[in-house]
Amino acid sequence: MRIFQSICQVLLAFIFSCACSGCFQHYFKVVPVKATAQYPVALERGKQEDRFFILHSGSKTYAISTIEVNREKQQLELKLDKLDTPHTVYTTRPRHRVYKSKKGQSPVLTEIHLYLKDTPSYALNEPLILPIEKVNKLELLEKDKAGTTANMVLSTVGVTLSVFALVGVIVALTKSSCPFVSGYDGEEFKLQGEIYGGAIYPALKRDDYLPLRLKPLDGKLRVKISNELQERQYTDVAELWTIEHDQDLKILPDEQGNLYSVAKGHTPSTATVDGYDVLNQVFEKDENYFAFNNKKESGVSQLQLTFSKPDESNAGKLILHLKNSYWLDFIYGELIQHMGRYFNKWSNQQKNKSAEQLTKWKNEQSIPLTIEMKTATGWREVTTLTTVGPVAYREMAIPLDLSQVEGRDVTVRLSSGFMFWELDRVALDYTPARAYTISKSHPVTATDELGKDVKKLLSTKDGQFLNQPVPGNVATLSFDTTVVRKDKAVTYILHTNGYYEHVRSFKGMADIKFLKKFKEPLALSKFSMQRFQQINSSVATKSK
Repeated sequence: MRIFQSICQVLLAFIFSCACSGCFQHYFKVVPVKATAQYPVALERGKQEDRFFILHSGSKTYAISTIEVNREKQQLELKLDKLDTPHTVYTTRPRHRVYKSKKGQSPVLTEIHLYLKDTPSYALNEPLILPIEKVNKLELLEKDKAGTTANMVLSTVGVTLSVFALVGVIVALTKSSCPFVSGYDGEEFKLQGEIYGGAIYPALKRDDYLPLRLKPLDGKLRVKISNELQERQYTDVAELWTIEHDQDLKILPDEQGNLYSVAKGHTPSTATVDGYDVLNQVFEKDENYFAFNNKKESGVSQLQLTFSKPDESNAGKLILHLKNSYWLDFIYGELIQHMGRYFNKWSNQQKNKSAEQLTKWKNEQSIPLTIEMKTATGWREVTTLTTVGPVAYREMAIPLDLSQVEGRDVTVRLSSGFMFWELDRVALDYTPARAYTISKSHPVTATDELGKDVKKLLSTKDGQFLNQPVPGNVATLSFDTTVVRKDKAVTYILHTNGYYEHVRSFKGMADIKFLKKFKEPLALSKFSMQRFQQINSSVATKSK
């Protein structure tokens, strides 16, 4: 049996035994409905899901025994009752997030809480008309998938695979990522992202533009590029961009390194998957993300978004806060393990292929994120995004030409293979471009983990690479700081160029029959969905 499968079976057995013995705590989380306009939608969906409604009026709480949503009059028609004990976990201890669980069930997970702006008292079991504008806050309670220790959650809402967070050894053995970048943020060197993700062969060598949060240390801006995995990594250049701009704006790059000035942006008016509302998952940066996990026969998951458009706007910038999933690493790891000891020979053969040939397979498997926009003549592809890695969210801007958009709405569609991406926030910005200044600097110093000077290798894009062949290789770079006017803000972006190679030592014969399936388009995406269903079924069976 392959080493990964053996480790996973041991870990899963441990998780299930602990879950059954009750040695883990279970957590719920509060998911606020951000937009008042979405209150009717959330309440109606809550009725369909048979949720339990609770009304807060100051310090008083009531169970809502009946509720009807009148959209035409923008009001709620209610009857109130006493709140029974099973539904007082959150009302009596609002900061408490632990609940008792029997097979993951608890009354608290069904609750919707409505908070009033005023604090009147109400009679019980009598009709009550409540204008929606009187509701100050609306909260849904759901299982906290990431917070529930060692709980592998694979559901229709999303997947966090907390087993990866619990047991770092799995990530270390199977993660198919790229060089890690850490920056000194004023307190410590903090991991801030990965660079040139997916460039796993020399032909795929590419530029990358990673926004960083930096503060000076001893008068210098400091960055680390490190190999943390079983890879050989080759970096050709490392250049820091310092961008001075107005304080009410941000500067975001696209995938090609073009820069855009953006404000906070307009949030979507709708975000739907097969008619199901997922707006809460992409409304703001809160890691309550959309996981591209709706089950389609093709294996491709699609998210459709609409944004209101000012009449005078013919251009916009789509703002995305996203990353790849650990699940994608898991699935790709399972695929290449079936090559057994043939993997290294196959990998060497891939090095002789062109970038077009290598990219063709990735595109056919829907590994990139495809962005489309609806125009007067139908759907038009805007761009596809290369993988950015799973360890940290990245924010980027995608320019949109709106001149061919009809009506007062902009409709955008994002497509990905099953659970390959995690989208945390999306917005559309219409602010006109504003001036900014940019300075580009090479490292003042650059030393490896042994103190060797590697500055020359990173100063120009000349094919002379910083080689980091084993885990533990670290290059520490320092850059001169730039004086920024007090009335301005600054953004830092690290421009790099490079590629990396996986190092694997699989055993056994190649499973040719299994591998041949992946010559077909979307085979990896379909396998991802099938594997998800298998593990989900196994988890459900073992938890009984």
